[in-house]
Amino acid sequence: MNMSDSISNRVIEVIKDVLNVASIDSKNLDDLGWDSLRHLDIILAIEQEFRISIPIDKIEFFFHSVDNITDFIRTYSDRQ
Repeated sequence: MNMSDSISNRVIEVIKDVLNVASIDSKNLDDLGWDSLRHLDIILAIEQEFRISIPIDKIEFFFHSVDNITDFIRTYSDRQ
C-alpha cells in the first residue's frame, strides 16, 4: 500500500464515520447530500485526523472526491 492509498483509506473512514454510513462513492462526494453542518464536521474531522488546517479558499475544490482530498493532504504534508 502506498502513501496515497493509506491517506485515501483514512479519508474514506473519516467521512463514513461522520456521515454514519457503511460506504461512499469515493469518486463523487457531491452525491452524498450532506448539509452544511455535516460539511463542517467532515472538515474538522479531517483536520484532526491529519493534523492540518484547510484554508477557506480551498474548501470548495477540496470536497468533490477523495482523490482531491488525498492530493491536498499529500501536497500539504510535503510542504512541512
